[in-house]
Amino acid sequence: MRAAVPIERHSLLSDRRAFALVTPDADVTWLCQPAPDSPALFASLLGGDGHFSVRPQRNQLPLGQQYAPGTMSVRTRWTGLQVTDSLSGGLVRSVEGRVPAVVEFAPRPDFGQNVVQLEPVPDGLRVAGTPIELRSPGVDWRISGGTATAVLTPPVVLELRWGAPPSTEDWRR
Repeated sequence: MRAAVPIERHSLLSDRRAFALVTPDADVTWLCQPAPDSPALFASLLGGDGHFSVRPQRNQLPLGQQYAPGTMSVRTRWTGLQVTDSLSGGLVRSVEGRVPAVVEFAPRPDFGQNVVQLEPVPDGLRVAGTPIELRSPGVDWRISGGTATAVLTPPVVLELRWGAPPSTEDWRR
C-alpha cells in the first residue's frame, strides 16, 4: 500500500457541481458523484478504497503538475507523457504523448461498502448495478477483483460518466 499524499499536495478539479482531488502523480483519490455530498466513488484519500490512476509504463517521477490557464483542469507531465484531468459532465482524462501509459481503474461506490463487479461494454466498462460507465474506446482492459488495468498507447480519452449522458442543452451552458 502506498503512503498517503498530504492533502495540501492534491490538486482540485471542479465543474461547479462536483469536485475531485488528484495527487501530483495523476491518481484521482477522491470523487463523490453526482454531487459533493454523494457517497464517494474514490476514497483512498481517507485511507479507504477506490482510485483511478494514470502513469507512464516505465516507472518515473512526474516533472510537474499545473492548472491549464483560466480553468480547473489539471495537467500532469512526465517525460513523453501528459495527462489532462477535468470535470465536465463527468471525469475526463486525456492521455497524450509518445510513451505507453498504465491505467488502473478501481471504483468503490458508496465508500467501498459493496463488492464491485466491472463489466465490459462496447467502448468501455460499466460498474455493475450502478449508472457508472467508463468510456474508453479502443482500450483493452484486464479485470480482476473489481479493478481494471490497461496499457495504453496515447492519445486516448477516458471519460467516466454516471447516469444518462448530458443533453445538448447541457453542453451549451
